[in-house]
Amino acid sequence: MGKDKQALPKSFTREDLSRVIEETARKTAEDTVKAIDDMNKRNERRTGPGKAAQRMLSEYRRLKIAVKEDIQISEAEGLEMRWSYLQDLMGAPNRNMIFEETAYAREKKLQYSHYKMQRIEAAVAMYRRECESSGSEEAMRRFRVVWMKYMDDTAKTVEEIAEIENLSDKTVYKDLGIAYKAIGVYLSVI
Repeated sequence: MGKDKQALPKSFTREDLSRVIEETARKTAEDTVKAIDDMNKRNERRTGPGKAAQRMLSEYRRLKIAVKEDIQISEAEGLEMRWSYLQDLMGAPNRNMIFEETAYAREKKLQYSHYKMQRIEAAVAMYRRECESSGSEEAMRRFRVVWMKYMDDTAKTVEEIAEIENLSDKTVYKDLGIAYKAIGVYLSVI
């Protein structure tokens, strides 16, 4: 046992111990701040205004179809819904409540879909005005790219847009990225 013993360094003074603790705390704090900054940068790329605009624009056609289908009910469907409602009124009280809650939830969902659709349309209109007032052909091209991808009646792929605008796919993606950020700003102020 005596052979394995190594010479121990001189004993630490309080000042030495304080210095080591201070350096360790500073290094730990720097590493923590760096890790938090890295995490925030990753989250910003995933959740920034540009990504939010992209998600909302991607929903636009689905919202438009949902709102259109929910608002336009045929006369026969309306009659059937009224008859079903009357039957439920005459039925058990619990059943009435379920029907009313379902109808209320459906109406709220329809209102929210309509609201989101209006926000998207307003943000895109603001972006269009910005592009038109800039006088830049590049800005107008970016607007046309967004319009064809999301707002037009028939969705177009990036390849189709690139062919129509005589651009590379990479340029279309770049234009979309720039437009997402601008539209994201408008979505945040509407």
